Amino acid sequence: VVDLRGRNGLDSLIVDDVEANLIALEAQLSQLDCDLVLVNSGNDGLRELLKREFSVMLLDVQMPEMDGYEMAAYARENPATRDVPIIFVTAMLETEETALRGYGSGAVDFLFKPVNPYILLSKVKVFLDLYTGRRKVADTLAAHERTLKDLEAFNYSVSHDLRAPLRPLDGFSQT
Repeated sequence: VVDLRGRNGLDSLIVDDVEANLIALEAQLSQLDCDLVLVNSGNDGLRELLKREFSVMLLDVQMPEMDGYEMAAYARENPATRDVPIIFVTAMLETEETALRGYGSGAVDFLFKPVNPYILLSKVKVFLDLYTGRRKVADTLAAHERTLKDLEAFNYSVSHDLRAPLRPLDGFSQT
């Protein structure tokens, strides 16, 4: 596992059993403002998915033990990882059956090797931007919810403080 962390909290997972492919993808994506986590098996990829949140994952389709389709299916079964966008990167022949199997296992896109670096960068950047936007919306919503709770507490306090002087008057008027 190679983890290039520390930039900005955006993590991208790359899973490929061929070291040369990992190095090539890392080089092509190094200019993006994201942290790259490189692993060489589906099992290692699933372990990494459980450790942290990823904005996108690039999966090789053909891997020993657990192929990309199987890893994608497992990722989709877990509520914590089901929404991570999956881009399959494959050297398989582009066929309708290949595409249907990939989309059926949760892929949002396919890239066929040899990968065009400009297309790769563009697609990954889109998912990084979407993730950043979703995170900003979630943070804004959480801030508004905190403000609403503070306002409710303030309203309760003011209401209580305003009723306090009226209690003796109410008691005298009852008497």
